[in-house]
Amino acid sequence: MQVNEFIDAYSDDLIYLREGRQALLTHPLRREIKDLCDSSYCRMLAIVMIGSIEAMFLEWKKQDKIGVLETWFADKDSSGKKITNGERVRVLYDAFRQAGIAVDTEVFDDFLAIKYLRNTIVHGKWKSHEKEWLEKRGFPTDTRSLSEKHWNRMQAVNDNMMLYIALTSIATCPIGIHRFSSTIRLPETPSTDTTGILREHDFQNIFWLNWKELASEFIRQ
Repeated sequence: MQVNEFIDAYSDDLIYLREGRQALLTHPLRREIKDLCDSSYCRMLAIVMIGSIEAMFLEWKKQDKIGVLETWFADKDSSGKKITNGERVRVLYDAFRQAGIAVDTEVFDDFLAIKYLRNTIVHGKWKSHEKEWLEKRGFPTDTRSLSEKHWNRMQAVNDNMMLYIALTSIATCPIGIHRFSSTIRLPETPSTDTTGILREHDFQNIFWLNWKELASEFIRQ
């Protein structure tokens, strides 16, 4: 089966963001201001992960067996009023729960906060209701204040939302019958060590990587 171009590209972007941040913070020959690095990577993560999740909504609704993801694409409510992002997230959460997938409301509330954060970064201005929601969810209302704590939290939201989307292709229980008795939530994974201190076993890896690059250069010539 051919992988969707955008799903594949977003997956690569998320991997390189994680690896790039770690590489910068652990590089033995660079001095990074960690606070600035973390806030910058958080801003990039917000943009990429929201794009990734929304691309997954579009792609995975083709194989959604319980009709949950279709609710994300409604433009207007039953009265003909334009649906806001907050209402869209709430309707999606309700659709999951009604379909028997016990998603965590905290994940959806954070997802909405990160979507608002993404909008703020992309458009370069705050909207008052978005700012208030971010503050309510414990996110900073100055994008320069995003930290490692928010980086870990955002990654956990991304991982959980991807899991929830994937479950729509295998969940077959009738509407209203809860297939899962407890709330489904992947735990938050702390960042790996970013001290940048070389240890004895690192020197062997550096040595062999240098030889590998030298060999490759020799072959190219």
